[in-house]
Amino acid sequence: MTPLAGQDACSTLYVGTVLTGRGCFESYGDKIWAEDLRSDGLRVIVETRYNYDRPNDECHQVGGAGSGGYCNYDMREDGQVSFRVVTRNGATGPNDTTGAWTRWLTIG
Repeated sequence: MTPLAGQDACSTLYVGTVLTGRGCFESYGDKIWAEDLRSDGLRVIVETRYNYDRPNDECHQVGGAGSGGYCNYDMREDGQVSFRVVTRNGATGPNDTTGAWTRWLTIG
């Protein structure tokens, strides 16, 4: 998937053949974007992991289908981040559908 303007990398999540969610990373401002693309009652979440001593993060999109937004993190500029898009029924519990992790992306 081609990143949107200003974003370094994006990843999409399909359930079967239906496009369900998208996540993107924007190094300028250390932002993780989450977009819900399907009206299915599930929450789109972008899970992030880092190659340095920082706990993993989750950026939740709770606005429903057709909505998107971002989480602004303070990432270490000399580090790397990887992310994946998942769906979940609510804030906690098991993932309903889980996408693949992206390659490691340079933060700074």
